[in-house]
Amino acid sequence: MKKSVLILIAVFITASVMMFTAGAEEKKALTGKAAFVASKCTVCHKIERICGKVDEKNADQWAVTVKRMASKGTGISEPDQKQIVDFLSSPAERTALCPD
Repeated sequence: MKKSVLILIAVFITASVMMFTAGAEEKKALTGKAAFVASKCTVCHKIERICGKVDEKNADQWAVTVKRMASKGTGISEPDQKQIVDFLSSPAERTALCPD
């Protein structure tokens, strides 16, 4: 019984450490525009939510979405909004944040 409990604890700790380090590696990998967009959007959203929507919206739709988010007190300036929209509506650029 004690051996089973120790094994279970070891598995839990290992899984926890792996999840923590995987998240840290993902954040370290982001640079440039991807890091900028992530820093603005992940204040409220997980990257998975953002990436789940990138193929569903064009530039005009992203502009509406980002403007709505900015109106909620995020402090995202108009120039920053444009950068975010340009990034999210560009398949070539957004792969840095949302790889296939």
